[in-house]
Amino acid sequence: MSIRALLFDLGGVLLRTEDRGPREAWESRLGLQPGVLERAVFDNPVSVQSSLGRAESEGVWPEAARRLGLPPQEVDRLREDFFAGDRLDPVLMTFIRSQRPQRKTGLITNIWKDGRRWLEERWHALDAFDVIIASGEVGLMKPDPRIYRLALEKLQVRASEAIFVDDVPANVDAAQAVGMRGVRFLDTDQTLAEMQHLLAETDP
Repeated sequence: MSIRALLFDLGGVLLRTEDRGPREAWESRLGLQPGVLERAVFDNPVSVQSSLGRAESEGVWPEAARRLGLPPQEVDRLREDFFAGDRLDPVLMTFIRSQRPQRKTGLITNIWKDGRRWLEERWHALDAFDVIIASGEVGLMKPDPRIYRLALEKLQVRASEAIFVDDVPANVDAAQAVGMRGVRFLDTDQTLAEMQHLLAETDP
């Protein structure tokens, strides 16, 4: 059966922290082990609730600052520095755009409640996708199988007609469990090679 839809994760796949300098500066200043800063931002309860659409993302940063022992006046600087090293993968974005309109494209991302606006204002990337399933909008997070089914429903394709790319093994496994073809992102070249192989294998 031909592949009619290509779906991607955002953070860690299309959008990656290529320059860890700004985060490492905070880690050095605060005496933090690698990973502690990211957990303070992404794993705090306000962040998790915002990723389910139950809290505003503005509350993430004061909570992260509190966990890191920062005074309120440093919240804005932390927020700006935290994402300063992020880069959108130009090769993957070009590939995604090149597949349209022959194939439909989609994004399935665990992202805070206002993530769509942030994605457009900072990265101008929304035009590359037919459907964006943002956890903070739909109240579901990967690897919940319902979020994959929702994406397929919105794209009007069968699971067997879709490829999903993510860097988290559990998220790829969940997509495969609902019948999609899965590719685990390790790097750009490997991901493109695996996708091209699947497309060649399934095209008539």
